[in-house]
Amino acid sequence: MARWRAGALVGTGVLVVTGLGLWEFERRPASPMSWDGWTGSFAWEAGEVQLPRGYRYTMDVGADSDAGHFTGPGGSVVIQHAIGWYAGAWVTPCRSLMVEEWEVGGARVWLGTGEYRVAVTFPDSGMANFFVDRGNREAIQVLEALARSFRPLGQVRRDRRSPCQL
Repeated sequence: MARWRAGALVGTGVLVVTGLGLWEFERRPASPMSWDGWTGSFAWEAGEVQLPRGYRYTMDVGADSDAGHFTGPGGSVVIQHAIGWYAGAWVTPCRSLMVEEWEVGGARVWLGTGEYRVAVTFPDSGMANFFVDRGNREAIQVLEALARSFRPLGQVRRDRRSPCQL
């Protein structure tokens, strides 16, 4: 009898936890993202960037953020993205080897180099990150142009924490 009760309690707990997890997943709205392959415009809820003509976009499955990648003509340039609060800041003045920082419409842009990647983070625009492999010079040039094309959309929500805490 005691075994049955223990099994029933564990089973009920698994169902409750699983049910709560599914409910959480289902109620999370999909981020509104749009890609216009003709103009090279990619937009998410809080920002917009431009890519050169001829790029293709593929949405990937992210564990806790919106993920995807852009592939250039010939497939030699691949720019990946992770957008959302749980994506975190891939570039910060505290963790990156080199960082260039500027503002557009009150929103910060951090372009930085890490050990293996070059990335741009828009910390005030939905915590959006775009990144490429550090060894691909052509991809780095496209990423820098993407960073400079950035325009915030909607109200800028500036995180008041130190950049080292993001």
